[in-house]
Amino acid sequence: MLRGSLFERLRGTYSKTSISDDEVLYSSIVNNLSNLLSSNIGNAQTVPNYGKVDLNNIDLSPTASQKHIESELRNSINIFEKRLINVKVSVLKNRYDVSTMSIFIDGQFSIKGEMFDITIKAKIHGDGSIKVQK
Repeated sequence: MLRGSLFERLRGTYSKTSISDDEVLYSSIVNNLSNLLSSNIGNAQTVPNYGKVDLNNIDLSPTASQKHIESELRNSINIFEKRLINVKVSVLKNRYDVSTMSIFIDGQFSIKGEMFDITIKAKIHGDGSIKVQK
C-alpha cells in the first residue's frame, strides 16, 4: 500500500515509518480533513466549493445554524474525502466561550475489505485557527 495520498507524497509529509496500513490511512484522512476545514469555500482557485461553509449564520436561529453547518460539512466531507463512508457530523458550541466550536466527525473506512471506525475532533477558534486531532 502506498504511504499517504499523492499530495502527501509530493510534499514529503507522509509517514515513512513502519506503522500499520490502517494507521497510515487514518493519519492521511485526518490530514486531508484538516486541510479541508482550514479552507473556506471560495478560497481554492481550482475547486470553488472546496472548504468549510461560512460559520457566521446570523440570519438563522442557533439550532438552525448548527444543523446547517453539520449538513454542509457532511456534504463537503462526502465530496472531498471519499475514503470515509457513513459520515456523521456533530457541532457543539462552547457555552462558556462562544467563539469556539467543536466538530466531531464519525465515519468508517475500509482496508482490504475490513471496516474501521474513525472519530475525529476538530476545534475551531474565533480567530479562525483550527486544530484537528484523532
